[in-house]
Amino acid sequence: SYSGGVYRHQSGYYEGLHSVKVIGYGVENGVDYWLVQNSWGSGWGPYGGFFKIIRGIDDCEFESLMYTGFPFFDIIIKALDARQQSIKPIIKFFEVVAV
Repeated sequence: SYSGGVYRHQSGYYEGLHSVKVIGYGVENGVDYWLVQNSWGSGWGPYGGFFKIIRGIDDCEFESLMYTGFPFFDIIIKALDARQQSIKPIIKFFEVVAV
């Protein structure tokens, strides 16, 4: 069980996957880490639902399984709608980028 500090897998295999949110990064005692919000709520772990996992070595395939989206897309659409401008060029851009 995780009791704090920078997590690094020690032995055995890991089971299952679930969604977490990377919110930052840092260095603790010379070890690079990702600061992560767990999806199990604030009652989990010693940091109120957050944990640190070693960064840069793909521990538990954490970095190779990392995905992102375009969180600013809604903001662009709302701004264009407010100006009564077409969003078709923006949608076309995202279709090309996503391919």
